[in-house]
Amino acid sequence: AYRRMRDIVSELREDGPSEAEVERARAYAAGARAIAFENTGAVARHAAQQTIVYGEDVDPDRTIELLDRVTFDEVKEVAAGVADRLSVACVGPHTVEDLESA
Repeated sequence: AYRRMRDIVSELREDGPSEAEVERARAYAAGARAIAFENTGAVARHAAQQTIVYGEDVDPDRTIELLDRVTFDEVKEVAAGVADRLSVACVGPHTVEDLESA
């Protein structure tokens, strides 16, 4: 599994995502955001988190608008900057060698 994760990250960094993958991710993120804001408790939690973490409240509709503005080229640029070395956390009696041989 670790080797496959490493391969996927390398492919993403070197080749970038496809335009279809970016569009699917955008649609998923926007849909997840819309569902997350279906009740007042979720909206209140979001407002509190935004204020605590970023010092300002970001309107949920604005969040979706900002997601829609991200371009394919911007995503590809970020993908190219993904680090070569992965950081992995594993719980249990495992060693690095166990992960690398899996």
